[in-house]
Amino acid sequence: MFSAIARYQAARDAWDAYSDRIRDEGWDALGGIHAASEEDGRLSRAWSDISTEVLETVPTTEAGRLALVAFVETWVGDHGNADGSPQDGSETVFAEVYPALLKALRASVTAKG
Repeated sequence: MFSAIARYQAARDAWDAYSDRIRDEGWDALGGIHAASEEDGRLSRAWSDISTEVLETVPTTEAGRLALVAFVETWVGDHGNADGSPQDGSETVFAEVYPALLKALRASVTAKG
């Protein structure tokens, strides 16, 4: 759990840094809009793939379960609306985070019981 979350954070930081470069330096400085967009997409997909990995990992310890909950709080904050209003439509983060939290809760109950 912890290594997956660390890889997620590293991928997110890489995407954030590249997005900052696009903003600060402009598309042309990064090889043009097509090359920069391709790199931006690659970094975004890597970040997304690792978030899926984190959400599919079932934590085996209490510390891992707490780490998953903290990850979910951050992840939902990153994907929610900036004003705190709920997301519209069928593409919400709830469908992705609920199964992860449910698996963690079930693992916790099984471990104690």
